[in-house]
Amino acid sequence: MLQQLKLLTIKLCEKLQVVEINAPRLSSFHFDGALVKISVVDPSPLRDVYFSSPRPSRMLSYACTRLPSITRNVRSLTLVSSDEDVNIPMLHSKFPRLKKLEIYIKRPQAVLSLISFLDASPALDSFILHVDGNFVRPDSVVGGENAADDPRWKPQCRHDFLRQVRIIGFCSEKNQVQFVIYILESTPRLDSITLDTTLLSGRMCDINGKSTKMKRRCAMMTEGCVAEAHRAVKVANRYIAGRVPSGVRFQVLEPCSQCHVHTRSRWYYYGLC
Repeated sequence: MLQQLKLLTIKLCEKLQVVEINAPRLSSFHFDGALVKISVVDPSPLRDVYFSSPRPSRMLSYACTRLPSITRNVRSLTLVSSDEDVNIPMLHSKFPRLKKLEIYIKRPQAVLSLISFLDASPALDSFILHVDGNFVRPDSVVGGENAADDPRWKPQCRHDFLRQVRIIGFCSEKNQVQFVIYILESTPRLDSITLDTTLLSGRMCDINGKSTKMKRRCAMMTEGCVAEAHRAVKVANRYIAGRVPSGVRFQVLEPCSQCHVHTRSRWYYYGLC
């Protein structure tokens, strides 16, 4: 039976300690749970890998040190980190065939560490980053004329194949601004970059305020998150827009004012009301 297995999903198996896979046709592997040792007898058919952990688990560090042994042929990789102060070691082409990378993180301050993943993926075409803006620290917000410049984060590698970048949960945090500038300076073939100031894929309407999903509401946001989203729009226009090369499509998506419920409530909805 395992000889024909193409998709394997493991979800929240609390007593699981080791995963050993001997499925020669396995092309998609999804894992959600506490991180354990995983071995694949023949990982060459694997094309799609998804990893998520519901608790603090150093997911991204695990991906750096453990996953490359099973992901050398993977084209699509998704990593969901619940909470992690990232200190990622430098990688060197450990994901040589990766085309699409999608990462979810909680803390925007850790975003610069993700440069290691870009450097490890020389064939990367699409990068999507989801950031929880609830963790923005007031002392980390960008400010001043040269606040977005930092010589420590000048590009060391060129990402010649990266064409599409999307950051969901973009905020006014300095490291996020520096990360976007790094991408602009290291991707000579970039086609488009989108900065979405709403949270964690919560947008159900397009930039014109029109519903895209059967009149469903977008994710609920606190009043503070709404204010941060508007600050992020101003920061993007001030520190990033002028650095975007001609020919690159640049979008900053702000909360939809047409669908905004104007109340004094603590919560705000975005979507078709």
